Amino acid sequence: MQKSSPFPWLVSGLIVLLIVAAVGTYTWYTLFRPCEVNAVKEASDFLVRQLKTYDHVYQVAVTASQTSPEHPVNLLKQIFMDTQEIIVPACMQTAKDELINYMGTVISAFEAFRAGEFPCAIESGQQVRAVLHSVIEGEL
Repeated sequence: MQKSSPFPWLVSGLIVLLIVAAVGTYTWYTLFRPCEVNAVKEASDFLVRQLKTYDHVYQVAVTASQTSPEHPVNLLKQIFMDTQEIIVPACMQTAKDELINYMGTVISAFEAFRAGEFPCAIESGQQVRAVLHSVIEGEL
C-alpha cells in the first residue's frame, strides 16, 4: 500500500487560505473603508455637496406656501435617500449620521408644517442646520 503525499493537501490549503484572505481584504475595504486621507476627503466632499444641494432645495421649500411645497419636499426626500445609500469610512460615519438626522428632521418638520401641526417646525430645522454646518466644517 502506497502512502499519499501531504504536498497536494498543503498546496490546496494554501490556495484556500489565499482566497479567504483576498475575499476578507476586499470585504473589509469595501464595507469598512479605512480612514485614509483620500477616502475621507472623497466622503467629506460628497457629504458637503449633498448638504449644499439639500440647503438649496430647502431654501426653495421655505418660500413655498403651506399647501404647495410638495415638489421641493420630494426633492429633499430623494437627496435624503441618496445620502443614506453612500458608504463612508468608519471615521466619517458620525458626520453622515448627523447629516441624515438633520435631513430627516427637516423633512418631518415640512410634513408637520404642511399638515398644520406646528408652525415653529421650520425654525427648529434652521437651528439644526446651523449646528450641522459647524460639525461638517470642523468648527465644533
